[in-house]
Amino acid sequence: MDKRDKTSILLLICLPIFFLSGTLTSSHTFFMRDITYLFHPWRSLSAQMIQSGLMPLWNPYEMGGMPFLANCQSAILYPFTILFWIFHFVIGLKCFHFLHYALASLGFFLFAKKCGFSKIISFSGSVLFAYNGYSLTRHEFLSVLGSLIWLPWLLIFCIQKISKKNLTQLFFCSLVLTFSFFSGFPQILVLQIIFAFLFSFIFTSFKSNIALDNGKFGFKQNILDWIKILILFIFMSAPQWMPTLELLQNSIRGGPGISFSEAVTYSFPLDSLFGLIYPFRILHHSDRFTGEKFFWIWSAWWGFTASFLILFSLISKYKKLIALVVSLSAIGILWSMGEYCPFFEFFYAKISFLHLFRYPPVALYLTTSSIALLMLVGFHSIQTAKLNKNFKKLILLLLTLALSLELWFYSKNITPTIIPEYYQVTFNAIKSVLKDRPGTVLLSHKVNSQRRLAGMSSQDAQMRFRAYLFDLTNLPYRIKTINPSGEPLALNSFQELYQALASSVSIEEAKPLINFWNITHFLTEDFLGSDWKLIGQEKDLKIYRNLEALGSAFSLENKENLPISKNQKKLEFSSPSFIKIYNHKIISQFILETAKLVIFTMPYYPGWELYCATCDSKPNKKIPTFMFRNYFTGSHLTDGDHLLYLVYQPVSWKIGMILFIFTILILTLFFMRIHLKCLTHQLRY
Repeated sequence: MDKRDKTSILLLICLPIFFLSGTLTSSHTFFMRDITYLFHPWRSLSAQMIQSGLMPLWNPYEMGGMPFLANCQSAILYPFTILFWIFHFVIGLKCFHFLHYALASLGFFLFAKKCGFSKIISFSGSVLFAYNGYSLTRHEFLSVLGSLIWLPWLLIFCIQKISKKNLTQLFFCSLVLTFSFFSGFPQILVLQIIFAFLFSFIFTSFKSNIALDNGKFGFKQNILDWIKILILFIFMSAPQWMPTLELLQNSIRGGPGISFSEAVTYSFPLDSLFGLIYPFRILHHSDRFTGEKFFWIWSAWWGFTASFLILFSLISKYKKLIALVVSLSAIGILWSMGEYCPFFEFFYAKISFLHLFRYPPVALYLTTSSIALLMLVGFHSIQTAKLNKNFKKLILLLLTLALSLELWFYSKNITPTIIPEYYQVTFNAIKSVLKDRPGTVLLSHKVNSQRRLAGMSSQDAQMRFRAYLFDLTNLPYRIKTINPSGEPLALNSFQELYQALASSVSIEEAKPLINFWNITHFLTEDFLGSDWKLIGQEKDLKIYRNLEALGSAFSLENKENLPISKNQKKLEFSSPSFIKIYNHKIISQFILETAKLVIFTMPYYPGWELYCATCDSKPNKKIPTFMFRNYFTGSHLTDGDHLLYLVYQPVSWKIGMILFIFTILILTLFFMRIHLKCLTHQLRY
């Protein structure tokens, strides 16, 4: 690496400062949509747990309780999540953005250099890959951003694998895939594997002076290498995919997966196709927030300069590479069109893995990644043209400058920013709930379903983002809610019970289930009856206390088919004499005169086990549990004194960690053996 390479790398590292709306050089920060709704809550809660010495395996505050680590987007195992555990969220977010955009551009630069492209061409390609519309608008979706940057690094190790063909390169390929998976967006990982797998075949036959390697390993060898990579990846990522698979089986994503109607939500419209070049032609959407420059789901622009250079790639002699990337680019566009593509419904019915994709425009990642490669070849066609050498250098420099400035122009004020105190404010509505020691909080279905922020002033929208406990904004306060969220992995049992609650004609009709679910606080804009106590208000939002909630655990008459109905008041129930609730554990004591049915409002889920410290003179006896009313955790207890421990101990996590540790130990021994062989060889000669 020469001095000019180092200069290019230094410049690439500094580019995020210019492309991220000034957030890296000012106190302001991004707050739009999922940063506030999902990622700030997840990162803040996991930081609180880690700092308390707890492994974030279970999240008791989200939708009545659900697995935490098993949810990919929580990214608890992703190495860069540690930034949010060390720093305050705003500082952690700035560091996360800076490192990821720098890594994206640096990775593509090194990849292009490995392929033999010149410094200026490699620099231009890295700018386009890191700051195209797809990459830039995903700054608020930390799981997507964390995944998409790893493609060029995967391609680098694919190239080295072909040339050196040893376990070290296979290991690094697997490691990159593991990082991409741990970041929390498996759909991007699938697209990366498809892209890199196909590229590795093209590269092995890439006979040219811009290729680093003219490797002649055959089709079978390439297949074998990829099998080894994927096997290593499966073992290394087991602590994540094993709990995640268990969650998928118990979530609304399990079984048939996403319905076709949901899978074509936000399909890329034909009228916005020109927006792939010029983003101001992207159609307006009702979900766009006031102040957002472009609608993020349809954003994947690359600009006029890159389009001009792509034309030159079509006259290139590298026909196989051009055929591959043009095909992948076209597939990405057709896939993103969803319901507007005449073949999409047919493929959706025939190809099961498409059911895992929530929005078709995710596939535009294939398109933007292919466009970056096409532009490299277009640049190279100009560089190798029979023109004056100095004139070509000037043309390449001007095109690089034009590309950078055009992308920078589109990035200016791409989304609104806000002062960092926004993430520290506790609104009056939240204070009222916290002061009243809540059990479970519910936001009115009416308010939740009418929460669109488009058209509101920024001030009102900012208040509503967090004061109303939309989505997961309750997590930083450790307030347990059963509000549905944008979370695509809601438990099936939760979904069914919440739908029964939401379908109630009136609050009076829903009251028995509300009481049974231990909903102690209700946030609404309506006035309620005497069964509720008004304890606070913020603007139109009223906070009511439910005086009849049954508690987090209680005992009932020993019948599994007890109805949750309007006759609930006639049921005889009793509260535990003692109860203590932790993140992964509930300790309670029941002193029963007769056999009873004990109910915990925690959802019945694999990994939760009930132990009794005082039953039958046998300490820590395991007590059988069952699913009560298709959601709650129940157990039959005899008369007597029962000190109960309900503990979350997921077997899937334990097995995943065993596989991971076993793999690391084997690899360590293997690399030590190689190192010893090298030392022995050096000593001999």
